[in-house]
Parts: sequence; C-alpha cells; structure tokens
Amino acid sequence: MRRALAVSALALWLASCAGPAADGDVGRPDPSGAAAPADPDAGAGPWHAVTSAAGNWVVHWRALPGPVTLDDRFDLELRLEGADGAAPPDELVLAVDAGMPQHQHGMLQRCGLTRTGRDTWRADGLRFHMGGAWTVVFDLTVGPLTERAEAVVVLDG
Repeated sequence: MRRALAVSALALWLASCAGPAADGDVGRPDPSGAAAPADPDAGAGPWHAVTSAAGNWVVHWRALPGPVTLDDRFDLELRLEGADGAAPPDELVLAVDAGMPQHQHGMLQRCGLTRTGRDTWRADGLRFHMGGAWTVVFDLTVGPLTERAEAVVVLDG
C-alpha cells in the first residue's frame, strides 16, 4: 500500500513538472492539485554586473530579497569570474562592504560573508538605514594584489 501511494505521489509530481499541454492549456491549475516545485529565483532582485577597476574581474550580484529597500535587511548573492570568463582561483579572498561616501559613513553593522561554491558567495545582513546613494564595494584579493569593484544603489527616502 505504501509503495502504491509513493508511486502515485511520484506520478503526480512528475505530471506537475511537465510543460504546458499541446493545446495551449497555459495558466490553468493542475487538476491533480499537486504543487509546482518552488522557484529558486522567487523574491530575488535582478542580476547586475560590475567590473573591477583594473578590469580583471567581473562581479555578478543580486539582492535577496530584491529589490533593496530603505531600512530593510537584505543579503547579496554573488558570482565572480575573471574578465576572460574563468573561475576565480581558490586563493581569492573577497570582502564586501557598503557606505555613503557623500556622508562619510558606512552601514551600522558589518555583513557576514560565506563562500558557497567555486565561484559563488553570499553576503548576509546588509541594511541601508538612510535614503540616498550607497556604494557597495567588492574587494578581490589574490596574493598581494587587491582590485575593487563598486556598485551604486540609490534609495529614495
């Protein structure tokens, strides 16, 4: 009995993953009632890219959740690559921070940073507590050389 239920559940899940029917039945609920798999991009902001000052690195980033809003905590999902598209070396050290150069101050707390894969990181706990132009800095260090990439986020408020 358990096996029959498991097979039925698997069949319903596979049916829910199938594309739209050939007759264009798009947007209608699945009659089986099975839920669609969760979208890993749901709630994420759009991807942005910024090149380091010397042109050797490209930082792809997006806010989670996105978009960034005034005085709300958010995280950054990051992917790094060389200007030639190559993955960063294992010894690359990344640092992320943000501040308001016009006001000469940074965030009220430091963000955490975790390497999540060969070329991916996650910066946790950012919060922009004032409206205006914030500069997010990405410092990429390999050996004795550090390159900086900067992105500007402007918030109303």
